[in-house]
Order: sequence, then C-alpha cells, then structure tokens
Amino acid sequence: MKAETKRQRLTAVLVLLSTLVGIGACVPGQEPPPPPSQRLDVVVNIFPLRWLADRIGGDLVTVRTIEAEPHEEGHGAADDPLSEPDRELIRRADANLFAGNMSADLRATLEQWRRADPNARLYDISELNRLDLRPGPAELADDLVADRLDPHFWMDPQRMVVAADWVTTQLFSAVTLDEALKTNPDKYKTELEKRHGDVVIELQELDHDLNAALPEECRGRWIVPEHPAFMYLAMRYGLQQFAVSGLWSEDLPVQVRRQREKDLAKLFQADPRPAFFYTIDKDLSDEDRNQLSRLASEYGMTPGVLDSLEEEPAITGPDGKTITGYPDAMRANARNIAREFRCD
Repeated sequence: MKAETKRQRLTAVLVLLSTLVGIGACVPGQEPPPPPSQRLDVVVNIFPLRWLADRIGGDLVTVRTIEAEPHEEGHGAADDPLSEPDRELIRRADANLFAGNMSADLRATLEQWRRADPNARLYDISELNRLDLRPGPAELADDLVADRLDPHFWMDPQRMVVAADWVTTQLFSAVTLDEALKTNPDKYKTELEKRHGDVVIELQELDHDLNAALPEECRGRWIVPEHPAFMYLAMRYGLQQFAVSGLWSEDLPVQVRRQREKDLAKLFQADPRPAFFYTIDKDLSDEDRNQLSRLASEYGMTPGVLDSLEEEPAITGPDGKTITGYPDAMRANARNIAREFRCD
C-alpha cells in the first residue's frame, strides 16, 4: 500500500511539473509559433537567399536548398539539371526563391516549368529592376543572366537590403495563399516586418564595417580573383576586379588570351600592385588553380582567399573556425582583401 502511495505522489509531481513547463513555454500576450505542419516551405538555390529567408521568416518558415549546384549541368537522370528530390521540393514549396546564377540547363528547365504551370510559385530575384544589376565580365559566361547582367548581387550589402525587401514581400504573399495562415495575415505581416527591420539594420552595420575595413588609403585597388564573382563588392568599396577565370580555356581565342595576359602584366607594373585571390569554390578545376598559382608566383606573390558565398560559407574567421553567417563571411572577405593590400 505504501509503495503504491509513493507512485501516486510521484505521478502527481510529474504531471504538475509538465504543466508548469507548458505554462512557462508561453509568453503572456504572445502566440506560440505555428507548428511545423503550418509553416511555409521555402526553397532557394543559393546561400544568401537562404540566410535572408531564415532571418526574415524565423519560426514561420522551413527553408531548404536544392541539390543542383549553380554551375553544374545535368544533375538528374538523363542530364536533367534537377534531381527528383529537387523537383519534389519545388512542387511542394509555398515559395521558390531563386537567383539567376545557375547553369543554362537549370535556368531553361525552371523557365519552362514556370511557363507550363501558371500556379508555379517560382520567383527569380534577378528579374527585379531595383537590384540594379550591371553588365558582367565575359568570363562569367553562362553565369550571366538576361542582357548579360552579373547576378552576384549579394556581394554588395546595399543590394542585399533590396533583396531583403523582396524576400519579405514574397513570404507575405505566401502567407496570403496558405489556407492555415491567411486567416490572420496582419499578425504575420507584423512579424515579418519586425524581422525585416532587424535584417536591414544588420546589413547597414555590415556596410559600415566593410567601408571601414577597405578605406581609400589602402595600398592597392585592383583585385585579381580566380572567379569573377566580386564585381559588386569592388564597385561598392572603390575597388576594381580583373578576373582570370577562363583565361586558359581552350574556347578562348589565342589573341584574346595574349591580350589579357598583357593587360594583367601592365597592372603589375603599376604601383600599387594588384592582389591575387583563390576563390573557395569546389567547382573550379585544379588546372585553373594550378595556372593561377603559376601566374602569381611569376610576380612573387601568394594568393589570398575569397568566398563567393553561392553555397554555405567555407571561409574561416580569425580563430580558424568556419563562419556560418552571411555578414561575418563578408567581413572575412574584407579582412582578407585588407590584408593583401596592407590596409591599416
């Protein structure tokens, strides 16, 4: 009898504790986040859009990235750029937020999908005029979007502010189309606008920090990256980019290659000299990497490192640990440029 009484008391205590925990989990005056079954499924193709959707959407979204890599042709069966898991993600998503830097096959597949299905929720930020995309270097080749524009807008924090506006608009549009969420759209609009404001402040602080890290007094102003993804970074902070990507391609006419090599040699005859940079990008061939190393050694230099951030950051911070967030990854890029230019 005594053992049974103890069990009953223990059960009562556990029930009371679980009730108190449940009460403590709710903040007075604040509704709990929607359960996973009522969250928006958001699909992206690059890391910067994932960062924006996660930060602005918060508990309202579940964000996934498709497997298809930006420059990879024929990811799925029969040279289909989309694997079947990718197709399923896109079909089920409440919003597919893409940037235009993708293989020509993938871009064509998505465009065909969008034309065939009027209800397809496929949105390409590269079509947004407010981004003010500019003509990119020819070396970007298939990376260029319509009108030969450079899609790497996220290399400029001010263009990321414009992208944050766009992502917020797309997420709220998805709310109004969702049966479970559209019953209280004002609530979600307020939440999205609050987090959007926080992200804009974060991006403005990043812009301030990059300006401070790359002052006009820097020793050099020309960067020579392995991959020409840094035009908007260069434009925003008074730098200029001379990319060597494709310089040794068999498709490049010999006369064009020789002229570009002469142009590069002329840059290195000036003072201050440019700075070489490897790009953290697993898609770049070892042959290009070896050629860049050879070229840099001719000028007595060892390349630094920049991260194009199309995929999850691979660049490291001062402590040697890999960075996970967009702002810190951009600060690391700026630090590496400043180090090569011997900025104060």
